[in-house]
Amino acid sequence: MSSIIVRKWRETDDISKITALLHRAYKELADMGFKYYATWQGDEVTRKRLSAGVAFIAEKDGNIVGTGTLYFPSNTPAGCDWYDRDDVAKFGQFAVDPDYQGCGIGSKMLEEIENTARKKGFPNLALDTAEGAHHLIKMYGKRGFKLVDYADWDKTNYRSVIMNKSL
Repeated sequence: MSSIIVRKWRETDDISKITALLHRAYKELADMGFKYYATWQGDEVTRKRLSAGVAFIAEKDGNIVGTGTLYFPSNTPAGCDWYDRDDVAKFGQFAVDPDYQGCGIGSKMLEEIENTARKKGFPNLALDTAEGAHHLIKMYGKRGFKLVDYADWDKTNYRSVIMNKSL
């Protein structure tokens, strides 16, 4: 397998390909009945979410095979107490093409996200996922994330668990 490159997202990257990647990567969760935002968002929302933080792209042979975005606290309430803390960075819109899952791409992207949050001075990195997505909760638990809060977002149909990792 040729090497995977993780780099920062560029405005010139094909948004439609990134949106399609998100839809493919989140399809299994949609099939489980979870209405993650990334299962149905359009290109405009994808661009907005990438632009709102430090976005990363994983590439293999020039093709986009993964994405994830690191977000920092803002003056706008995030909708849950943990995300509203000044010492917490969070990441989302995290996806790996199903054809490449299990190859270490997600780990490589998460390393970049964690390192960037550390460099920016954040002692905590958080994420949210569906309470019923037990396989994701287990995966993130193995990476050192622990349950700290719950949230109920208006764009989803499930309660989310908020998980945090001390950096």
